[in-house]
Amino acid sequence: MKTRTCYQFSKNVDDKWLVNELEMNSPDEFDGEILIALLPLLALNETRDLLLEIGLSNDTEHFKNECKQVIAVAENHQSPKGGKMSFQSLFHNIPESILSVNNKGYAVVAFHKLSENSSNPNYRIIGYAQAVSFDFKHPNYSELQPGFYGNMLRVSEHLDNGVAIYRRKKIFSLMFAALLRLGENLGIDYAFACVGKENESIKQALDFNVKHTDYKHELFRFTM
Repeated sequence: MKTRTCYQFSKNVDDKWLVNELEMNSPDEFDGEILIALLPLLALNETRDLLLEIGLSNDTEHFKNECKQVIAVAENHQSPKGGKMSFQSLFHNIPESILSVNNKGYAVVAFHKLSENSSNPNYRIIGYAQAVSFDFKHPNYSELQPGFYGNMLRVSEHLDNGVAIYRRKKIFSLMFAALLRLGENLGIDYAFACVGKENESIKQALDFNVKHTDYKHELFRFTM
């Protein structure tokens, strides 16, 4: 397990952004420096100032393009039996398209910090997920419980000399660990997500995380 740093952003009573550093244990197998930003979704409009807080380039267009590279890609889910399902999410404008769906909750963004000597902006976005805030009633409790709906979990397909350097490095597991750390810090005990039945990477990441924490998870099937 590696120790990674999460930077959780929030606003104070004077409407100023504050950053809180959270350490987390990550099961990823990537050797480079990874920083994880826990950004309220509305903060996606203000990344120029926030990225500087964690030592990253504040080039807004670069941030938007990196988000598109990770989010707006086709996804293939291959089952052990050979079945395949493909789909693609298209976001013409970042962050406007994202915020039009729901502006509550957080974006969890994983950055691979590159060499400071690079002539390009000094990071690559390698993981993105959203934890949308919602309330629900658990059958064992009479009161509403706060929860997260996790969606848009993506890992970069970036190739380096023809090799997908972030795939098969347990980056999905890192993203789940960051979502758990965020929920833990916010007092959120419940999270829900829709997972394609052929998505073995997500299932393995879920299993791996619960084995190394006190959390539990449950899978149930439904038809869309």
